[in-house]
Amino acid sequence: MEQNPLCSVLTTCNNQKRQFGSWGVQQEGSNEFVSALAAGMKAKLIVEVASRASPSTIALAAAARQTGGRLVSILPVPVLDESQEVIKNSGLKDQVEFRTEDPSKILPYCENIDFSLVDCKDENYARLFNLLDVNPTR
Repeated sequence: MEQNPLCSVLTTCNNQKRQFGSWGVQQEGSNEFVSALAAGMKAKLIVEVASRASPSTIALAAAARQTGGRLVSILPVPVLDESQEVIKNSGLKDQVEFRTEDPSKILPYCENIDFSLVDCKDENYARLFNLLDVNPTR
């Protein structure tokens, strides 16, 4: 039986988590759910605002690969190198565009977002929801 490429990527994600330590507390299966949801919606433009690359980043990049889309991951500058390495090791670097500017300055230029994930660990991120230009058909 042929293995689903998404399962392979998410296994890589779990291996990355073991290698680089815990990436935070998440519900089991939540990354698979997020990836399946974005892929099932056939999301072409996926936008993530986060404090660092995480299993969710890999899951969203895997969804972008399945749909032929791309993931714009907006991160702080200090974690850029580490985040790029994680994505490179997952084999998904062609699906991810990293941006390090202030999310409130980048999001207005991201039009018709099909799927977004905003890491709300920092209460300042909650204000970003108003800046999301979501695709009304998704």
